[in-house]
Parts: sequence; C-alpha cells; structure tokens
Amino acid sequence: MSGVEWLATDRHCAVVEALQQREHTTAAGLADAADVSEEHVRSTLRRLVEAEGDARAE
Repeated sequence: MSGVEWLATDRHCAVVEALQQREHTTAAGLADAADVSEEHVRSTLRRLVEAEGDARAE
C-alpha cells in the first residue's frame, strides 16, 4: 500500500534476531526461538520480502 510504512514490533524483531542467529531453519524453529506462532513468523517474513522489494523499486 503506497504511503504506508511498516513498523516492526518487538515480536517482529524477535523473529529477525532468531533468523540472524540461524543459517538454516524452519518457520517452526524460528517460532520456537522467538516464542511466537509459526503464522506470525510467516507473516513477518512476507512483510520483510515485500519491504525489500519496495526498497529496490525506489
């Protein structure tokens, strides 16, 4: 959505930190490490991919 900025919450940051600490993992592994649901992990990763695409388009 144009003009809307995504702000990461503490839970989003926990997912990113867990991802940075693991070279190979699964959504379940990230969810366990970040103490969030697998769906939250998937949603966070989708948003990160979308944000990266938006940044490249600019």
